[in-house]
Amino acid sequence: MTVPYKDFGDNRWRVLADYSDCYVRHAMELVYECIAEDVPYNVVSDYLDADTNKHSDNVVCIGTRKTSALIAQFISSDEVPSHGFLVKVGVSPFNENRQVVWLVGDDPVATIYASSHFVHQYLPQARQRKDHIPYFRKLFVDPLPKYIFSPSLQFKCNTLTTRPKRP
Repeated sequence: MTVPYKDFGDNRWRVLADYSDCYVRHAMELVYECIAEDVPYNVVSDYLDADTNKHSDNVVCIGTRKTSALIAQFISSDEVPSHGFLVKVGVSPFNENRQVVWLVGDDPVATIYASSHFVHQYLPQARQRKDHIPYFRKLFVDPLPKYIFSPSLQFKCNTLTTRPKRP
């Protein structure tokens, strides 16, 4: 059941991404589906831009420093390793009562790795509570635990090439 926007309160999540790149769009879809499973409202996805009026909700920002002025404004080049990605969960710079998740890649392909790490590594760990009361945290309803992870990938591009068979 989907609850109307005004009835849920002000603890909503919004997914922001640069739709111009197919890899970033795929990364956004992965995160969007994961959040939509855990919340009783329609998750809003929007274009990642510098209009901070849109960012009064909790936000997930997905993209690269090269293609997004908003990401470049808040994430330094030192935080994202060469051929790597950054997953950072913390207090929102737009509103101190909200949270922001930064999924930033050095290139568009690395954003998929950042989103995959967030969905498959961070969220299962974040769901578990250490105090065991209750055993599992309600993700995207309760505050997410702070987190920073920024590895460098061991390869620049994963490609498969074929050559035609010569007679």
